[in-house]
Amino acid sequence: MTMTWSLAAAGAGTEVSVTATDVPPGIDQADHEAGRASSPANLASYVEAAA
Repeated sequence: MTMTWSLAAAGAGTEVSVTATDVPPGIDQADHEAGRASSPANLASYVEAAA
């Protein structure tokens, strides 16, 4: 599986886009989406704590 992250300026913040390719067939879409959603949330927490 390949995860591609893209960052773009968005007003006073940053828009983060994540694209997954070659996801193994054994990974449930709902589980994958939940895991993928948690990564940007964890990144935001980390960055905001450092500010």
